[in-house]
Amino acid sequence: MLMTPPKSGRVLGILVVFIVAMIISSAYSTGITAIRREGGIRYSQQAAGESWLSGWSYRKSHVVEGASGAGSHYNIKLKVNHGTGTDAAGSVFCNGLCQPDFDDIRFTASDGETLLDYWTQESSYSDYAYFWVEVSESLDTDTSIFVYYGNSGVSSVSDGTSTFLFFDDFENGWNTEKWSEYHGGVVVSSGEVVLEGDTEFENRASVFGRTYLSSGVSYHSRAKWSDTLPTFQRWCTFTDNWSSTEKIEIYGTITHGQVTCLARNDEVQTYDQFDVSSPTSYHEYSFDYAADRVDFYQDSTLLTSISSNIPDEPLVPHLGEGNRPGSQVWVDWVFAAKWMPSGPSHGAWGPQQTETGTPPTTQTTTTIITPPPLLAPLVAGGLASLAAVVGGFVYSRRRKEGLSTSEEDTTPLKALRVPREVEVGQSVAIGLAAERGEVTPTIIDRTDQRQTGTIEIASGFDAVGEDLKLAVKIRNNSELIITDLKVILDVPSGFEFVKGTDSTENLGNIVAGGFQSAIFWLKPLRCVDGEYGGSVVYRDARGQQHVVEIPEKRLINICPMLTSTERADEVFARLKSGS
Repeated sequence: MLMTPPKSGRVLGILVVFIVAMIISSAYSTGITAIRREGGIRYSQQAAGESWLSGWSYRKSHVVEGASGAGSHYNIKLKVNHGTGTDAAGSVFCNGLCQPDFDDIRFTASDGETLLDYWTQESSYSDYAYFWVEVSESLDTDTSIFVYYGNSGVSSVSDGTSTFLFFDDFENGWNTEKWSEYHGGVVVSSGEVVLEGDTEFENRASVFGRTYLSSGVSYHSRAKWSDTLPTFQRWCTFTDNWSSTEKIEIYGTITHGQVTCLARNDEVQTYDQFDVSSPTSYHEYSFDYAADRVDFYQDSTLLTSISSNIPDEPLVPHLGEGNRPGSQVWVDWVFAAKWMPSGPSHGAWGPQQTETGTPPTTQTTTTIITPPPLLAPLVAGGLASLAAVVGGFVYSRRRKEGLSTSEEDTTPLKALRVPREVEVGQSVAIGLAAERGEVTPTIIDRTDQRQTGTIEIASGFDAVGEDLKLAVKIRNNSELIITDLKVILDVPSGFEFVKGTDSTENLGNIVAGGFQSAIFWLKPLRCVDGEYGGSVVYRDARGQQHVVEIPEKRLINICPMLTSTERADEVFARLKSGS
């Protein structure tokens, strides 16, 4: 028996149903992001209407938590890991889907397509890379950026000059637009600047930057210095001029393995001295320069904080050597980043997304949340029924076209479990149709239509100094990802593996159409004329393991006694012609 509730109850019920229906209808009709899991990795499909960086297959969003006064063009540091793991703070994992040398990593603003300037500080092949990114939007409040990866056909566009307030890595020689004319022993070679001391002032290495900087910067320098002849080596310094009445610096003292951290204002200074580890090896030295304090670091170790005699005038970067002949400083790069105390910080990471045009598929069971019969007509056709309320129950008059006429169905939201492979972009629509009873759900199974487990193997070798560099390149010619890729190399006796390599190289995953290379370094112990081969082991998208033999090739090395002869290059070129 249908009971009619009080008028006020009907109005309230209709209003509630209307609001809920509009929210659900809007969510399902405008491209709600669908989530799936594959191999422990969370995926989501790009919501309709979002911009996407053309040519890239994957991305993750990252919230940068703002701080008042940070403004625009603030610099943040991120670590990108090649393998799998849990994204947190400033560290993100690309699940084996980026290039092993990280050349395809790109960063965009919150719109998903405006590229951000970045610089690659350090990378380890197929392991990790550190990036500095210039966030163009204001960080006075929270904002989001995107990290893109999954494009095997691009090279790095790392650009420190565009990323920082001041930058030089000396890769293109001495840049007179960044530095003033120098005097003394200054040599730029192989991407580093070498400064040498001398007893005569005019012969003593000394250079000054052309960019004036004030507080609110973090200055970094990667350097090493000759500990055997220490004498006031300056590789991490801000100063005002030759007289240095205003100065901030970390410099080597006349005591072996010791540095001085100093702040000077109007010729009055405060300093601390510290012993540092392995000064003759490269380290990153830096200081964070605030208006009322300077923090000094070797790598990530805080050496000291100075809060008195802080300079209040604009300063320029300075590199220099002392007064002892033969004393040297090597500097790999320097940069000044925009920075502030208690500045912006790293927030949450979003799930891995794929572009709408190529929705991912999965063979695992996918849970799709769908509306119950009560709300199905509202989702399918808007507010197409009247609602009545009695007590705490909502009754709905159904349309006659194929829908239930039950007046007492109060079924809550429930999950429709869709087994087998389902296109994420279509699963919601399929779920709705099935729940309404209008159609028989069709489960899309594309695995029979796509190539899986098809790879192409190429290999070759070359001489590098006294060693052989042997590469095995694997291309994924299938239409789905391959995982757990491992290359096992079999070489003739007479070689030993060097430079941290051994007979097995784990390469992780390769996306459809992508490639990776396993690099092996071999040191010949004697004359060798034999064949190398081996096998490639991997799993296809179904999880099935495959083992493919590496085609054998003749491997001949120049005998060690020939490497010093004038004909060595000619002989080796002839021997490796078949490689």
